[in-house]
Amino acid sequence: MRIAYVVSGVDRMLILERTLLELSFSVEHLVVIQLNPASKKLSEFLQKQAIKTEIITTESIVSWVLVIARIQKILRKEAVDIAHVHFFLAGLLGITAAWLARVPYRIYTRHHGSEHHMHHPKGVVMDKYINCFSTDIIAISPAVQDILVHKEKVSVDKISFIPHGLDFETYINTSDARIEGLRNKYEIKGDDFPVIGVIARYDEPKGHQYIIQAFQMVLEQFPRAKLVLANARGPYKGQVQQFLKTIPTTSFTEIEYEYDVISMYKLFDVFMHLPTSADYESFGLVYLEALALSIPSVFTISGIASEFLKDGENALIVPYRDATAAATAIQQLINDPDLAARLKSQGKADVLGRFSFDNYFSQLLQLYRGKTAA
Repeated sequence: MRIAYVVSGVDRMLILERTLLELSFSVEHLVVIQLNPASKKLSEFLQKQAIKTEIITTESIVSWVLVIARIQKILRKEAVDIAHVHFFLAGLLGITAAWLARVPYRIYTRHHGSEHHMHHPKGVVMDKYINCFSTDIIAISPAVQDILVHKEKVSVDKISFIPHGLDFETYINTSDARIEGLRNKYEIKGDDFPVIGVIARYDEPKGHQYIIQAFQMVLEQFPRAKLVLANARGPYKGQVQQFLKTIPTTSFTEIEYEYDVISMYKLFDVFMHLPTSADYESFGLVYLEALALSIPSVFTISGIASEFLKDGENALIVPYRDATAAATAIQQLINDPDLAARLKSQGKADVLGRFSFDNYFSQLLQLYRGKTAA
């Protein structure tokens, strides 16, 4: 098999790095085409592993024709038989280039949920274009599969359900020194308790408004509580900062980006993720990460969560847009250590049992081999 990965806007993504590493040992030839990389992290990883990569930048729609032509040229030169494309811009340009280059198998992993249907009608048109020119689409959660089939009318024969998997060794390889280093870096003191963690880009459907309202209620019982908002960037930033004016500045910390996300989770006494609809998240990696790292969690159901989360068994589940219920759930976890311990134990077991990297990679290779064998 000769495979090209086309990805766009990637900073660092552990599952992608591990996938590319394993593919470099498993296929005849692999090349990675990066569109508008968000940092040098992926390039540094690829260079270290001696995986061939090409970087293409595009600053405007005007340049898209030239970018498509360049991708097409690379695909033909590398003589690939599978182009696997990740993320929206790569989908739009990479799938087009692969079709023009007559790559026989054009696989698109859909990484976004319903936001185009909610806010960007033109995006839906482009989603349908990508769907049309892809030979196969990977749905990473039932929510994505439902959008593809029922909202975008994609044939079920074109869709493969392959959820992400975690490289669990990576998630256990942290240290007290790394954790303490982050505690000092972000000035989280020993008497800050409980530390409530959130890792979510500032988008309105992520539910920050309800998170902050819930935290206000928690402060009434725990005046030394600290709210940590990581990945604190995005189009809703101005509104979130208005909401934050309702709580003392000493009670919250905003972190725009932290590469050592695994150690950061270990700062949290409770983790919260409260998206406002079932189909907003395409997957929701934070559900898996928090439970794999044994952080007692309060969630609403979105993306992959519907597959395995059970209220009172592996997490506490609250209704959408219900700050009071979220505050009550946090207080339950803090006031009932036995409950928190049970959820931590079962949550970790459920994630490790269902979402291993080996399961994910096995399904991916099966898809590739099924195509090339045909």
